[in-house]
Amino acid sequence: MDTDLKLGLLTAVSTLVMIVIFAALCLIFA
Repeated sequence: MDTDLKLGLLTAVSTLVMIVIFAALCLIFA
C-alpha cells in the first residue's frame, strides 16, 4: 500500500466534499 497516495486521495475527496457542501449551502440560502 502506498500511504502517501491514500493520504492524497483522502485529502482530495475531503476537499471536494467541502466544496460541494459549501456550494449547496450557497444555493439554499441565496
